[in-house]
Amino acid sequence: MRLLFFRPGPAIHCPEPAVPFQSGVPTSAGSTIAAHAKAFDIVGNAGNMIHRMAMVQMLDFDPLRSSHVNLFKLIKKMGGVKSAARLIEENFDGVVLTMSNIIRAGASEGEIGALVEELKCDVYCVGAGLQDDIPADLSLLEPDLQHLLRVLNDKARLLGVRGHQTERWLRAAGISRAQAIGCPSMFVYPRNISTLRPPKKIDRIISAGHMTPSDMASKTSSRARDLLKAFDGVKASYVFQGEIRNFKAIAGKLFVYDEATSRLNATVVSNAIRKASGLESPFSTYYSFNEVGAWRQACLRYNAYVGDRIHGGVAAMQAGVPALVLYQDARVAELVDYHGIPSCHLSDFARLGCRAAVEQHLQQDAFEKFRNKYLAALRVFSDAISASGLRLATQPEIDFVLSPPVEAAPAIQRAG
Repeated sequence: MRLLFFRPGPAIHCPEPAVPFQSGVPTSAGSTIAAHAKAFDIVGNAGNMIHRMAMVQMLDFDPLRSSHVNLFKLIKKMGGVKSAARLIEENFDGVVLTMSNIIRAGASEGEIGALVEELKCDVYCVGAGLQDDIPADLSLLEPDLQHLLRVLNDKARLLGVRGHQTERWLRAAGISRAQAIGCPSMFVYPRNISTLRPPKKIDRIISAGHMTPSDMASKTSSRARDLLKAFDGVKASYVFQGEIRNFKAIAGKLFVYDEATSRLNATVVSNAIRKASGLESPFSTYYSFNEVGAWRQACLRYNAYVGDRIHGGVAAMQAGVPALVLYQDARVAELVDYHGIPSCHLSDFARLGCRAAVEQHLQQDAFEKFRNKYLAALRVFSDAISASGLRLATQPEIDFVLSPPVEAAPAIQRAG
């Protein structure tokens, strides 16, 4: 099966010329934040790499005749949706749309709805979710997004959304075929995730959040300031998920970013945090990843993930590292609830502090509840993918997790 995957997942530079057998070029080895950040033009928030790569890694398809495609650029290059649709139909058997928090006021999907309406090949949509808790009314959305949702409701072989809140919202708004199947990123490595257990220590924590100079500059509580204060007294490292580009004062400074290790100069970044916030940074190491494998490997050095980014937590869990996901908005709250991920409101985390929050929320009973909810979600996801006509290359592993033999193989070795 030849599949077109949208949106693109890797942090690469997407080529403009339309030539056969082309591929995007890798990120620069330059040592500045500015050089590093250019690679994220195609993915935006680096956390998008985690969920956009999930379907590519899970599905059984013809990899040599499939591709990531930027549909916005394809439509422009072909001069409109009709020509783009014909080109897609000539080269692919199906289109997989990996969405995220698109259901929000002001969000636009351009001509994607018109393209889907024109296509004669199969279309599958996964991952769509609400950003905020708003009334179930399509008229609150941009006209092009309304059109896309209606077309997907009519034509898609699968209209998978992140959770029950999004499903209820869409169905109340007339999108009757919306089905809650979770975020695909939670099901790529089911054996690692289903065998998560509490950390034995709390001396090496990896985190992520919204560490921007403007947020840190707030004189009152903010997402960044709450995170900084709560980690006081705990040895921790921090993963930037794109917000490092907002540190304009150090963007062009040489030797701040080391592409070989995905690390940033800790002294320079900590000084920038101190200048923006007036607080001492609790983080001794800073990462910014341009590919998902390095991200997961780095997580293995830590006892647990504790942070204000859902896919930073998913990256850790994929590697078999337990996670406590902090939430403040409806989007993350829906995701942690659907999958049963141990979670804590950011304000409670700020009040408790990191060590107390981990001790309270990452206990054995929490992981037993998580496993039960996760296995139920895994079965729903597997059944939905199968019913759509797609095949999972990971189905044997999923079947193993759902019905393990008496002497199951051990999960991966974890740090801590």
